[in-house]
Amino acid sequence: MPDFQALNRRMVDALRREGVVRSPRVEAAFLAVPRHLFVREPDLERVYDHRAGFTLFECSGRAVSTTGQALALAYVLEGLNLAQGMRVLEVGSGSGFQAALLAHIVGPAGQVVSLDIFPEMVELARANLAAAGVAGVELRQGDGGLGWAERAPFDRIVVAASGPELSPHWRQQLIEDGLLFMPLRIGPEPYSAIFRRQGDSLVSQEYLPLVFVRLQGEYADQREGEEFDLGQGLIGQVPLEELGGQWLHQLLAGRRRERALAPGQPGVHLVPPQVYLLARAPLPLRPVALRAASDLARQRLGGDQGQGVVKVGQGLALMCLTRPANGSLLSLQAWGEPAVEEVLRTIVAQWIAAGCPGPEAVQVTALDALGPVPLLPQGRVVDQGRTRLLLTVPTNGAVLA
Repeated sequence: MPDFQALNRRMVDALRREGVVRSPRVEAAFLAVPRHLFVREPDLERVYDHRAGFTLFECSGRAVSTTGQALALAYVLEGLNLAQGMRVLEVGSGSGFQAALLAHIVGPAGQVVSLDIFPEMVELARANLAAAGVAGVELRQGDGGLGWAERAPFDRIVVAASGPELSPHWRQQLIEDGLLFMPLRIGPEPYSAIFRRQGDSLVSQEYLPLVFVRLQGEYADQREGEEFDLGQGLIGQVPLEELGGQWLHQLLAGRRRERALAPGQPGVHLVPPQVYLLARAPLPLRPVALRAASDLARQRLGGDQGQGVVKVGQGLALMCLTRPANGSLLSLQAWGEPAVEEVLRTIVAQWIAAGCPGPEAVQVTALDALGPVPLLPQGRVVDQGRTRLLLTVPTNGAVLA
């Protein structure tokens, strides 16, 4: 049987080589917590693979919890800049592994409160923590979107599930200058980041390229799926009615304007992320992503998939990608109003001039949606339930780390 301590050491060494684990306190936490006691997986080699994640599903097939990749957890722990004596709220107990890491870092003088909406997950985490001999974690069953006011304020909050809102309860229960991690969903895309409390707002400080299971409860994303069948062999990230219904199909069946672009390069963002398009595109334009699932849709799109902007009822412009055997072919496809195409061309030119950044180029500020709507000279105000998001792209060339 493999030596789990040697495998754990190898996993941590891999995380250090990739520059994810940087601090002695995070390294010590991973080495101290036996990961295999939190994962229902007999293959220790896989358990201690730093890129392996493990998901628990309901009978319906819905993912309800994960024991995340060690890689992802290390990103979060380093980004939160944890220290001895801190009070931490964890939303989403999962297997208890992340709570165990948090408890090791904050030590006996600190406290970890871990919430999960599913009572069976609370019991699983409790059993796993007991088996690993971990103390200092208070497990509670409840709606994580409401936080846990009884133990507030917290120095750090870790939300291990994605959702469309940064709950005002979290901001209220976080100390000034405290840090919060959440995989926020802005439209259909995840925007995982470390946020800092600054008065009545939460401001993104560091973007992290991570994806988590969906948040449940009052602050859950009400959309059921990641993709939607739009008909006629077309797949989208939002329902057809949000894209003008049958107008979209009529538009795509009409005259298409095509402009060839430079071929994409492997390992580089080929098109601007939707959150970048959202921050740059003026109202009433909105980002759109479409994928062809039939030859007819592929012919109409002018490619396998496209991402760009739409002005419902007026026009559509997409950067379309085709993947032949010898690489990637990129083109700009447009239908309807030419002004929509010009907007996308301008955004793409700005994006290329900035070095083709990813979502890290966008700064997100979360406010209470009940407050006044701020005036932004550039950027976009997005209302998502009880949260108002301000999306801006810094003009000084700075991006989030």
